[in-house]
Amino acid sequence: MALTVIKLIERPKLVINEGKTTRVTTKYGRRVTGLTLTNDGAVSVGHTRKRELHTAVYRASKGGLDGDELANLKGMLGFVNSVEPEFITTLRNRFGASIIQKIQAFPIPKRQR
Repeated sequence: MALTVIKLIERPKLVINEGKTTRVTTKYGRRVTGLTLTNDGAVSVGHTRKRELHTAVYRASKGGLDGDELANLKGMLGFVNSVEPEFITTLRNRFGASIIQKIQAFPIPKRQR
């Protein structure tokens, strides 16, 4: 199907690299640029990343993360909030809004050049 459409396009001339082309099915999961496409057509960050975030937020709540790890967690929470905001709500309900707010408000120092 895609090849038929591409052949109909005169400009720009596109070529499919068969060596890099994969067939993606619902059976094996559909992942694109770090996101998972669910069977109902929604976008998710995926089960593995959610588990990692649960663990990191738990460690942050116990004071077990250093500054670099907190900065990384802050960035990941921002990414997840843009993709799947209801997961942030789940984290707030589980760990408390104050912990999530503390992580999101963590000051990240500017890099020196």
